[in-house]
Amino acid sequence: MDRTPSLVTGLESPLAVAQDAGKADRLMVVEGLGPHGFSDYWPSLAIAWLEEGFPIDVEIAGLLEAASDNKALSQQVRHKAFALFVAWRRAQSVRGQ
Repeated sequence: MDRTPSLVTGLESPLAVAQDAGKADRLMVVEGLGPHGFSDYWPSLAIAWLEEGFPIDVEIAGLLEAASDNKALSQQVRHKAFALFVAWRRAQSVRGQ
């Protein structure tokens, strides 16, 4: 049984719509990337927001890295998580130079 917190349901709206409504929240992305059994649904929605430009911080980057290793998620979701993590890590390296 999926006991999804109501917090992540905001991820079902595109990022731009959530931002316009003042409902784009970092905690939604964090919760969306958290463990949800064997479902790709919430992680894929959180990843979509990140692909649309929601900012990635250290905690979110760690969750992306964990998702990329999570065999319970589909290969497609793991690859997207890994690509976002690698892009974030590269951006951090460039800023540190």
